[in-house]
Amino acid sequence: MFYQPDFVQFIMNGGLGDVIMALPVLRYAICNDFGDQFRVSCPPEYDFLVKDWINSKYIHNFFNKVVWPGRVSMMRVTKDHSMTPRTNITLYASMNMLGKLIPVEHRSLPRWQSLNLFYENDMQAWMGLEKSLEGVDLSKSVILPVSFRSHAKKWNQKCLIEFVEYLKSQNLTPICVGGSVAKDSKLIAPNFLTKSISFPEGAVDLVGRISVKQTLALMQRSLAVVGVTGGLIQLAGLTDRPIVCLSTYTDLFHSLFWRDGEFAKGVYPVVPPENKCAFCVNDFIVNYLDYNECLLGKNFECTEFEFSQVKAAFEKVASGKPCDLQISLNQSIIRDFG
Repeated sequence: MFYQPDFVQFIMNGGLGDVIMALPVLRYAICNDFGDQFRVSCPPEYDFLVKDWINSKYIHNFFNKVVWPGRVSMMRVTKDHSMTPRTNITLYASMNMLGKLIPVEHRSLPRWQSLNLFYENDMQAWMGLEKSLEGVDLSKSVILPVSFRSHAKKWNQKCLIEFVEYLKSQNLTPICVGGSVAKDSKLIAPNFLTKSISFPEGAVDLVGRISVKQTLALMQRSLAVVGVTGGLIQLAGLTDRPIVCLSTYTDLFHSLFWRDGEFAKGVYPVVPPENKCAFCVNDFIVNYLDYNECLLGKNFECTEFEFSQVKAAFEKVASGKPCDLQISLNQSIIRDFG
């Protein structure tokens, strides 16, 4: 006879972005459906996202089970919409964890408590970070996630260099962040190991030198975050900072999130030029495909952003002007899923 625990165990599986995007559903489930009868696990690199507020209900042993079954190919959520495993993770997790869509007022990413940038338990890292940021006014810094786990999430190198030069000309400090080695489960395939991009001269280099938690603390103190869709953009979604998000192989609905009750609030989306291939993942069931292989054989045209596009989006951030694309996107989400 198998042991039957008297609790539900939620396994927050996947990469950083997957864990973050499922947080609203986890919080809703705990507050409304499961009371004390639950336990939670997630990859240890991201466990502060869970254990810092769940306390004793967090189980540190992480097993390779999933909250949302990886082999589920499609799930109907409304009369006109179905979800695939690479769709908006918040809604997909809602259907798999609870069998229903959580109310729109509960879909927003949590606003994370203010974090300490420096940690006493790692004096060497503390001193190295302090030296790197010496004389930097973080309120005038722009955080640039530059590492990537798959080629479709890679910055266009020329665009990145030009954007760094532009930020410097505006007396702003570009700070590059991300991982230099694999940050996910050891079960991840070798060709998904994190890679770094050629480092742009003149930016502060913190790639591979600070933790995910310190990266979030840095984002909380910054002027803005600018980067290609991925886990660190979703990490920025836990702050109130404006975000310029470059979307590549997944469209904006699949990439973005609710903040303060509004879809993509404070996000300034940038999409590839009209003549470039993009958003291919939305057209395929892509379980277990290698995103380092261009699905359509077009050499990752979706990453060929132009500097003028990124500059235009950032200028709206700097001026406090609203983003027309975000407004129309939010209106369409309200119509279909609100």
